[in-house]
Amino acid sequence: MSIRITEAAMAAAVRNILADCPSKTASFVELRELVPQHVSLSHADHAKSPTRPGEELWQQILRNLVSHKHEGFVSVRGGLRLQWRRQVGKMRELAMGYGSHVRA
Repeated sequence: MSIRITEAAMAAAVRNILADCPSKTASFVELRELVPQHVSLSHADHAKSPTRPGEELWQQILRNLVSHKHEGFVSVRGGLRLQWRRQVGKMRELAMGYGSHVRA
């Protein structure tokens, strides 16, 4: 059985990605391209979502970050923006504590 990425690990990866973006903002299209470069996705993460046609489970978790209001970023039209620009270094430190899914 493959271990799936958690929402907390996904949020940590997204915070790291946004911290590296010049505008601290990324669209969901960009995040779908960048997330696999920042986290280790299992076979189970790549399974088709039963509730969102055309999406894999990890992509559903990415979109859930908006509705579940994770700390560190806010929803913008079509994507996410880093909320605390002054605390990027601190958020990177926190992100490193979310297990083996998140790559430095």
